[in-house]
Amino acid sequence: MKSNIIYPPLVETAYNMWPNSEWLEEHCKHTKPDVYRCLVANNVMDKYGHPTQTAINCGQVILIGNPLIRQAKNIYPVLQGIPDQFFIKKQEQLYLKTYAIHEAAEHVLEDQNATAEQQELAKRLLERLDAVYREFNW
Repeated sequence: MKSNIIYPPLVETAYNMWPNSEWLEEHCKHTKPDVYRCLVANNVMDKYGHPTQTAINCGQVILIGNPLIRQAKNIYPVLQGIPDQFFIKKQEQLYLKTYAIHEAAEHVLEDQNATAEQQELAKRLLERLDAVYREFNW
């Protein structure tokens, strides 16, 4: 039985950059498992495939954001001012932390171009959030 290993995006990117990278040529063998081990050993990423702060600081890795979050922000412009850290991605689903929901609802209420239906929905969202905040003493 052939196993289907899914490598982190950083490994896939490095592996695909191979022909143009002297660093990879010097430090790694040309297989995905070796690229994975090499990137971890050289502190480019952690064992979970996340780039290290060192790699980001020295420019080895450039963060361009989460494509799912960018897509959501393009579809729902009200989300564009909300920092990515307030979004949670799980199994290709995107969730918003309560801060993001609150900010988006406030934005709709302040938007003079929002429809009455959008404004009513925003008010109901804020009321529900307030109820949750009160229930948990936030």
